[in-house]
Amino acid sequence: MSHGETRIEGVLLDEELTVTLAELTRMCGSSVRTLQLMVTEGVLHPQGAAPREWRFDGPEIRRARRALRLRRDLELNLN
Repeated sequence: MSHGETRIEGVLLDEELTVTLAELTRMCGSSVRTLQLMVTEGVLHPQGAAPREWRFDGPEIRRARRALRLRRDLELNLN
């Protein structure tokens, strides 16, 4: 890459993709506790009644990643 060029990377997500809480933690590089707190605080809205049943679709995955990035970059607390 030459001087002055900007490199942009991203991940394409299928809108129909659904993942479990464990899979979401791996995709986001986050802890289960942090993601559970995000659900409790209303940041994320999984399908399913309990953490073992939670499923997150493409938009929720993007929302989680964006929220975690903002939390890191702005040093925000969830509680």
